[in-house]
Amino acid sequence: YSRHQYTFPIQEEGVPCEDFNRRNPEGVYYVKIPKTDTYYWSSIAYRSLQTGRECFVHAEHEDAYSLNLRSRNDEKSFMFTFVRNPKDYILKSFFYFKVTKNGERPTAGAVEEYSRDYGNKQSSMMMGLANENAYKRKGLKRPSSIAKAIVAEYDFIGLVEKPDESLVLMQLLLGLDTEDILYNPSPHAGTISLWKDNKDVCEEVQKEYVPNGAQGYFDSNEFYDHNDIDIEIHQEVERVHEATIEKIGRDKFNEALRIYRSEMMVVEKQCLPTVEYKCNEAGKRWKDLN
Repeated sequence: YSRHQYTFPIQEEGVPCEDFNRRNPEGVYYVKIPKTDTYYWSSIAYRSLQTGRECFVHAEHEDAYSLNLRSRNDEKSFMFTFVRNPKDYILKSFFYFKVTKNGERPTAGAVEEYSRDYGNKQSSMMMGLANENAYKRKGLKRPSSIAKAIVAEYDFIGLVEKPDESLVLMQLLLGLDTEDILYNPSPHAGTISLWKDNKDVCEEVQKEYVPNGAQGYFDSNEFYDHNDIDIEIHQEVERVHEATIEKIGRDKFNEALRIYRSEMMVVEKQCLPTVEYKCNEAGKRWKDLN
């Protein structure tokens, strides 16, 4: 492929419906990167991408290399993921895992240390090869070149910051109906969580923000060095989105986006009020309150 002209492929045969195949993976694979609104995309993978059939769908927090996706059957599989702006990703992850879970103080130094230790987390989950050095051994020395190679391994990558546009683009690539990509946007998303080991316990998630003094780090070369491939991937995905929309047709995309947003307004008006959530906005179980 041309690393400067890659676009997401149009799936002429629609969603691949296959059985599990470990040696040469087939079916639908959603590489779930933590803290990228995975609940929504998982539900769409399981509910919509099967299109009423019994098809193999994998949507777990497992990296592409461990799943042997470098050996997947391209004609009988669909691999996708969603990525978040690296600065927002570091903040959301830090406030969830360190502040909410461990009770750490959100200082500029703590954020910088977390970024240094857990930078490039998204790309490490996405890599089909073992690690960054494996790409370098193939002659890809620059972060931008590695990012382009990783993006080109995927049939689709969505942007968390553009959920509507991402879902509509995936819909058009797969030939889905608008109804296939509708979902209930929880009003508690990102603010309430269930404990991993005890789904009966709710917790309030500390809202992320930029700690005093941390913005200088995010603007620095050091932040880029800690997250260079993630940053380049996000920029490449933005470019590929635009190029893919041009390939499909801007007018066709805009009309599909208009229809989707119109139907989502109906979802929010008619469906959301009927949904019973496990927790209220204060992180309390409804069954404990009533």
